[in-house]
Amino acid sequence: MNGFPSDSEIVAWVKACFRQACNEEGATRRLERFTQDKAYYNYIFHLIKDKVSQIRNDVKTSADTKIIRNYEIDLKATQEEIHTRVEYLLNKSNFLFKNPDTATERFQNQIIFDIARDVWFSGPTKDGVKFSTLFTPIPPAMLALIAAGVHCSLSQWASGSFVKKHFKTDPNAINYGKALEVLTTWKQARPREFKGFQDTLWNALWVASGQMLPREQEESWFDEGEFEPEEEVADLVTNPGDPSAVEATQ
Repeated sequence: MNGFPSDSEIVAWVKACFRQACNEEGATRRLERFTQDKAYYNYIFHLIKDKVSQIRNDVKTSADTKIIRNYEIDLKATQEEIHTRVEYLLNKSNFLFKNPDTATERFQNQIIFDIARDVWFSGPTKDGVKFSTLFTPIPPAMLALIAAGVHCSLSQWASGSFVKKHFKTDPNAINYGKALEVLTTWKQARPREFKGFQDTLWNALWVASGQMLPREQEESWFDEGEFEPEEEVADLVTNPGDPSAVEATQ
């Protein structure tokens, strides 16, 4: 779901999800009440809307408590020094890299894991654990929301002094969209690498929640594709694909 949904998006999402849930549970009377009782409908609508706001608030609160230590922002430094440090981190979203100072491994900064753990995986009652199928693999929308939240928290120090900002709509929705675009591009350009990143992050978060990892799948006796027809194998050798397409993902 969009981290910054409009009311119309929430309406469409609530209707679809509520109908699906009622159909799955055979709760026909509840569905009738939802479609006919305006007060009940409004209650469900605001319940979901408040939940979205609460998640954003949880992300921002978690980010606020971590950015100073995580990014080694020296509060004893001068205002200009703090401004320079934060400006560098925000430039080209350097704060997302595992090591912002060398700009390597985007979206793998420790703060991504820490916020995801706090908000969704810190115990058995958290949504990432209760509704684990919705978080497997880790949703790009979740990562984009964390990125936007960290950006908002850092921007509070952009002048070199703290100025509180709320994690609502623009420009946060714009930053959320930009982060989601980066993740989508990565997924399309390097799907195996992106899937590996999602799996690694999910495994780490699942363990952090105190849960046991699922058992490994039974060992296979052979690799998929090992017995492909000879002509198909030959075609892969003689026509490996468009080199420019490979270069574009490098």
